[in-house]
Amino acid sequence: MSEDRREGQSKFDRPAAASGMTRPAAPAAPAAPGQPAPGGPASPAPQVVPPASAATPAPVLSALRPAAPTADAESDDDSDYEEDEMPSTFVERLRRLSPATVVLTLGSMASLVFLFIAMTSHTTPVAVLLSAAVVTGLIFGADAVIASVVTWRASQNGETGRAFLGAVIGGFASLICFLAFAGTLVLILVLNS
Repeated sequence: MSEDRREGQSKFDRPAAASGMTRPAAPAAPAAPGQPAPGGPASPAPQVVPPASAATPAPVLSALRPAAPTADAESDDDSDYEEDEMPSTFVERLRRLSPATVVLTLGSMASLVFLFIAMTSHTTPVAVLLSAAVVTGLIFGADAVIASVVTWRASQNGETGRAFLGAVIGGFASLICFLAFAGTLVLILVLNS
């Protein structure tokens, strides 16, 4: 063992001069064209590398540490996430809807139009009016059930805005469902009297 190495000291903790680690000096600036370099060709003088701290060698620790993400990298990740969450066009938003949502929405609108036409026409038979009321009640009953499931799942996930929207939609759907079945019941009672 060398004299400058104490017990419990690694070879990285020794002074640079004792370990023989030297670094060459920066090269001198080139002379202007046509003029000789001052002092002839200069050889770089070796520079002494300062020793690392005795507790932990800095080059080893810096090589083992993962690079911290910069603010630019975090903003890039956020922008990618926002682009995935919020489609830019109306067509892309429609493509993300589930088929059940589209079918129930179109069915709800069609049943309301069918019920409105059946109620406002003076020549509509009672059987058509009854079928329009039953179809409207069934469609909006299914809407109310699905909206209640969506409300429950959203509340379990902590999405209060979506849960509130589902509750409002489910409330209106159940109200229309009960009104349609009440109208059907009234028509059946009037026809049987």
